Amino acid sequence: MSFTSYETSGQNVPSKPAPLAGTCGSHLGFLCVTEPLDLGGSERLEEKVQRLSQNCRCVVLDLTGAEFLDSDGVRALLRLDRQLQSTRRELRLVLKPGSAVDRIFRLLHLEQCFRAYGSVDEARIERNPAV
Repeated sequence: MSFTSYETSGQNVPSKPAPLAGTCGSHLGFLCVTEPLDLGGSERLEEKVQRLSQNCRCVVLDLTGAEFLDSDGVRALLRLDRQLQSTRRELRLVLKPGSAVDRIFRLLHLEQCFRAYGSVDEARIERNPAV
């Protein structure tokens, strides 16, 4: 499983950050998943998001590079969303329209459970009064 994480105040979001690169900020944290989100990667994903969310009010999880999402990945996303909401933080997902992950989200009606966007830019500029 490969992840790229970085934090920003929302001004400069790299379009293609280097693997595991990090920068500090105060509002938005970004994590790019570039491999399948399955049993092997779910625990690692949760650890990364937990660390990233300590310094951010909102975590944008870019799943456009994820090839697959299984039930363990879905459970991890649901757990992360609940944990972040319990601390008044927010999880935003970026899905590539028409991708395997997007199809799984639609099949399971997960778009009703998460704030999902078609691009990192859309997720970045969305305003939420609770954050």
